[in-house]
Amino acid sequence: MSMPLILSLPAEILVDVFERLYFPTSLLRFPDYRSLSCCSRVHRLWTIPAQRLLLRYLDLNPKDGRGQSSNYLITSSSIREKNLLTSVRMLDILVTPATVPGFCQVIASLPRLYSLGISSQVIINIPPATVKELRRIVAANRLCLRGLRIISGSVLSTILYDLLHVFPTVKVLNIDVELASIPAPGSRLPPELALYEFSSRRSLPDSFYEWILPAFSNLRILELMESHGKGVRRTLQPIVSQIWSLRLFRSNGFATPDLISACTGLKELVLQSISLRLHADSFPPSLEYINLANWAEPKVTDWTRVARIVQDMPCHLKRIRCDARSTTLLGMDNHWDCMEEICKERDIVLDVRPNNWWPIEEPVIVDHFPRDRCIEHLSLGDV
Repeated sequence: MSMPLILSLPAEILVDVFERLYFPTSLLRFPDYRSLSCCSRVHRLWTIPAQRLLLRYLDLNPKDGRGQSSNYLITSSSIREKNLLTSVRMLDILVTPATVPGFCQVIASLPRLYSLGISSQVIINIPPATVKELRRIVAANRLCLRGLRIISGSVLSTILYDLLHVFPTVKVLNIDVELASIPAPGSRLPPELALYEFSSRRSLPDSFYEWILPAFSNLRILELMESHGKGVRRTLQPIVSQIWSLRLFRSNGFATPDLISACTGLKELVLQSISLRLHADSFPPSLEYINLANWAEPKVTDWTRVARIVQDMPCHLKRIRCDARSTTLLGMDNHWDCMEEICKERDIVLDVRPNNWWPIEEPVIVDHFPRDRCIEHLSLGDV
């Protein structure tokens, strides 16, 4: 009996089909693991291509009993025999004082690792000998890590500073925790560290921004989830004019309009809403895209006021993205039709999403916005 046509597809077509399953729509926040897992069990010819996609993002940070242990990753003969570890591009891992040696083994096992997320529950300081061993592994494997994220951990941990010296090739740095510890006086950044994107979801000490400022010489994407003080704004003043994408979660009075207008090369602006402090002149002429995104629920929006601001903006906006729910929250008084009319007059695309969540994107360099999520971002090429 001849093989069914769907099972005799050329390998490159099969991979293309599976990649389209990875992010089936731009609305999904996570890959479609369920469909890919089903595909891996359909036929032996489908197993390896589907498993390679399933392993592109690997979670070794167990949550409620889910997630694999790092020991399983290292010792699994089935994974090693199929050479699947070269498919791992993004890794989230829980690190404890007892698992630091195992962490070295994991890094040594992933020669194509692109982005690393670190979680910890206690104070983690990597010993100098381990830092030296990690640097040896990185050099031996020619590992070129581009994304580093501190997901959770103690405010007194120094693991961030340790890892920046291990991986000076990092371009995208995300810090989701508060930092009470700061580098020792006189300590320096790796001279080759040059960040493209920096994101902070907690308030960080002014001294941290002063320490890391030399790595911001080529910064293009800046995300500040918490309100920022005068010290931070003063420290960042020399580099804000080069920012292409600014993401501000909390409005900070008069500081927010000043920061936005100072970003004279801005292309993308992500906010929860257009606050009362913002007016048409707050937006630089270079701005092309505004995203009114949500963290949980959409903000109540007076679209009449927003429409007036858009109408008077000195920039040539191309696209505005918002949540469909925000267009109806005020019922008949919402005046969404005013927004539609102004955008039509100015030839601005209104991108209305059923759930317009705060951006979660791959740590890659792009030449246009919005960046969104795309399977091509996880290719084996470097940024």
